[in-house]
Amino acid sequence: MRLGAQGETTAVLHRSPPGKLRCTRSSSLAWLALALVAANARAQAQPSVGVTAHTFGTTSESAPVLDASDTRSRVTFYQFIELAADDVGVRGLEVDLSGVAGVDLAERRFGGLGDDRRVRGNVITGSLRWQDRRQRVSLVLGRQYLFLGAGQAEHLDGLTVGYQLPWNVDVSLFGGRTEPWQLDPTPESGSDPHVSRESFFYSNWATGGRLRWRVLERAVAAIGFIHEANGDQTVRQNLALQAGYWSSAKLEGMVGGIVDTVYGLPQELWATLTSRAIAKLKLSADYSFHIPSLAIPKTSIFSVFTDESFHSALLAAHYAFCPQLWGSLEGGPRFFVGDDEARVGYAAALALSRRLGSEHQGEVGLRSELISAVDQWSLQNRLFGSYRLASGLYANLETYLLLLGSDAAAAAASDYERRIEDHRLSLGALALAGYAISPALSAQLAASAFVTPLAKSDVRMLGRLTYRGLWSWAR
Repeated sequence: MRLGAQGETTAVLHRSPPGKLRCTRSSSLAWLALALVAANARAQAQPSVGVTAHTFGTTSESAPVLDASDTRSRVTFYQFIELAADDVGVRGLEVDLSGVAGVDLAERRFGGLGDDRRVRGNVITGSLRWQDRRQRVSLVLGRQYLFLGAGQAEHLDGLTVGYQLPWNVDVSLFGGRTEPWQLDPTPESGSDPHVSRESFFYSNWATGGRLRWRVLERAVAAIGFIHEANGDQTVRQNLALQAGYWSSAKLEGMVGGIVDTVYGLPQELWATLTSRAIAKLKLSADYSFHIPSLAIPKTSIFSVFTDESFHSALLAAHYAFCPQLWGSLEGGPRFFVGDDEARVGYAAALALSRRLGSEHQGEVGLRSELISAVDQWSLQNRLFGSYRLASGLYANLETYLLLLGSDAAAAAASDYERRIEDHRLSLGALALAGYAISPALSAQLAASAFVTPLAKSDVRMLGRLTYRGLWSWAR
């Protein structure tokens, strides 16, 4: 979870596939409606166009623990393009378009499974946005991201209508289809000739809205609602609530939550309070309730520690010893809510960081975190460093050491937990070097290597070329 510019938060929520799935698209009438609105708008004198292009290639090779001789390798070329145009020909009209396309230059699969598509692509965003002269009415049509507040973000193909009310109150309503979900074939179906090995895509209808009140960019209160369905079957119906205050230089606070209105159960709750009463010291207190299965896949190396819902309380202190050196200490309990009796664990972390040279020239640091769930625990260590030269050359280096453990009885342990007993140590490293060729053009080269309980080896390399251009002119 991360804090947005206006105190909002964004997160990804998991959705389970319903029955009677169908995936169709029909937006011609919607595009025509917005074209009529644009035709009645007046021309603006300061149009602008911005383009961002990322061209990069990746290569990877991995070997699963269960059969190290069965490796997988892939070499892929990607092209990402983002286009943003403001007031081009029509006053108040903005165009937002971004997408990515990829092609596999070489591939070797393990287990005979993999994506059969050598060439693939996806439109990430593609929308038209229009505002009237008084900036009270706004229309957004196409593929877009919606931020409902309190950790809820939606990727939608549809129409959003917004209206600015007096006293800094705004309301928005939306409707359309959700981002298509992909269901891949399971490993068990790979050897069955009667089971299709092609990926299946589906999407649902979603409607909802948000009401938000802002006080001079110092406080916010918002309520959002979304109803997602497939045919006559309700897939998801959530209510998102959020309130925050951050105007004081010494005190900030934020609370939020997401409630499933079908079952009347919370999906996520959180609250944070930060104080800067002393110049060099920042104190914070956080509370959160998580359902990890909504966001963390079972294949993640962290899923074994987050299988159950849990309440977390955390106290943290950040202290600046001097302008170049600062540290932090965090700790608190975790209450796990399972089918059996509740269990109590804890989390503790220590971090140190030192600035190198000027404010933005370089930094080195170390962070260690211990998480215990009574019968399972992890010790995560991260050593990182970055440095930037005046010539435009910069480099980042990160190393990871993760120690996993489980105290569960052998008879009750899962296959993954037994695998942890044999492979407790996970190691990883990530290196990146970049160079700013010009203000608009930059190049990057990165490499990573990891050894985890899920993979005996995972090596990846990436090369990227980025171009950013902005043009504006007066009529």
